[in-house]
Amino acid sequence: MNIVVLGAGNLAHYFCTALAANKQFRILQVYARNPEQAQYFNQTFQIPVTSDPDAIIRDATIYLFAVNDGAVSELASLIQRPQALNIHCAGSQSTQLTAASGNRNAVIWPIYSITKTTQPLESIPLIVDGNSPEAIELAQQLALAVSDNVRTLNFEQRKYLHLNAVLVNNFANHLMAIAEQVSREHQIDFEILMPIINQTAQRIKDQSPQQLQTGPAKRNDTATMAAHLELLSAHPEWQEVYQSLSASIAAMYRPEQA
Repeated sequence: MNIVVLGAGNLAHYFCTALAANKQFRILQVYARNPEQAQYFNQTFQIPVTSDPDAIIRDATIYLFAVNDGAVSELASLIQRPQALNIHCAGSQSTQLTAASGNRNAVIWPIYSITKTTQPLESIPLIVDGNSPEAIELAQQLALAVSDNVRTLNFEQRKYLHLNAVLVNNFANHLMAIAEQVSREHQIDFEILMPIINQTAQRIKDQSPQQLQTGPAKRNDTATMAAHLELLSAHPEWQEVYQSLSASIAAMYRPEQA
């Protein structure tokens, strides 16, 4: 089956890399608005590339929209191919995001922060959805050509999974960024925290995070929490984060005090 990849960022690089040697799915073309990116993809993958929307191949089996969420609908409106399967990669968006292109629409969403150096490709979870059983089946075939870890979830489930991904990835990373800045401000090597960061990630593979919770908020150590808040006095916004998270922990383990 023939594919046109629309986009030239990290997602497009991920799919082009994963499908480079695949015999079932052949990438006919990459659409890249940026001429430098277009040249990079052409040289790296030996795939024809265009920066002209009017030159996008119109007879592919699949159009893979590997662009920012906000650019999908506009790009879909440029490609009127009712018989093709249109796939976007926006986990929190409906399959109808590509409806302007046709009535066969699907999602393949990597649960991962994709970069051009992402490895190994085959272990990244891919979430599949579609607006018909046929669309889901074809999207699953493509996803399985890329990853060994493919799940099918409906739109409602995907919205909650996207929320969870923000909690465990974006929010957790922000907390580490706060810790890094606090360390820098007080001449502490942030690397000292790497073992406990890695330990946390490893332990939740085998045990529930709820069972693993420790710390002053869980044991209601008000003196320690007050001391921590004083240490954050130069950053009122981080004090609010600390207080909010402490209150959430208290509500989970001591609901009678919430």
